[in-house]
Amino acid sequence: MRRTSLLLSLALGSGLAACSSDADTKTDTGTGTADTGCNLFSGEGCEDSGTTDTGSTDTGTGGSDTDATDTGSTDTGATDTSSTDTGGATNPRAESQALLSFCADAIDSLCDHLYDCSAEFADKRLEFETSFGFTDAEGCKLALPPVFDGLCAPEVSAAAEGRVRRDTGRFDRCVAFAAVADCATYLANAPESDLCFSPLPVEGAIADGGFCARTSECASATSRCTVNDPTAFSAGGICEPALGAACVDASTCLPSQYCDQPGNDWEVTTGVPGVCAPRAAAGAACEDQAGCLGGLTCTSDTGPGQGGEPINGTCR
Repeated sequence: MRRTSLLLSLALGSGLAACSSDADTKTDTGTGTADTGCNLFSGEGCEDSGTTDTGSTDTGTGGSDTDATDTGSTDTGATDTSSTDTGGATNPRAESQALLSFCADAIDSLCDHLYDCSAEFADKRLEFETSFGFTDAEGCKLALPPVFDGLCAPEVSAAAEGRVRRDTGRFDRCVAFAAVADCATYLANAPESDLCFSPLPVEGAIADGGFCARTSECASATSRCTVNDPTAFSAGGICEPALGAACVDASTCLPSQYCDQPGNDWEVTTGVPGVCAPRAAAGAACEDQAGCLGGLTCTSDTGPGQGGEPINGTCR
């Protein structure tokens, strides 16, 4: 499939004028979004990704940027690595177009493997055909772009506005994975696709105090966005350090932190005010059951104290 038409369907399906300077053209009013846990390369989680975006196509005057349209007539999608354009690393227009191309190539790669690797992907192909109503690779390439709008379009929009840029290390590895043609190699390297999603291979460009829509847009690895909506187009939040941030449950804090709720040390209880605090490593002192890194528990030889909190606990 020619990338030009696939990119166009991806851009129109998301209601996104990808490289317009008109901010109004980047707001999608549809309420249906694809599950962002869907993995373009492996297909994991895509069959139940929910309804596709039913919002009206954006008719803003900004229009899609045609300066970077691929005019190659022999582009086969899955084996094209031209999406690793490194010439405009600091150019929002180039970053946005590169992410559009990346999503298009990933979809091409998935569709090609569903049919080229007929034995290996027989069950997965049947699930996709039943869920999305296609019967061949070309039909797949037409049907899937809107499914991934919730994953791709917000990051493309953020790139166009300079809030994210490609994480070149992950991005190049993901493009290389999509270009693998051999079925056995593709299947053997499937874990590589985990580098490419949640979110796309991007890095944040927003300093603390700047406006953001999701945590991936924050430049500091220890910061988070006060509005962390993976499907949001507008930047209604602010990047701020997560340590010490107010919280009422663990979802507010970074994975390496927990919600420290004074007087409630035995377990995190939703709705109780606290602050984000760092989790401790194995052998470190702790006073909160939730205060240890993953897989560890704060325990004490003397047992829990009054109210259930461990006394002089250790992460074990």
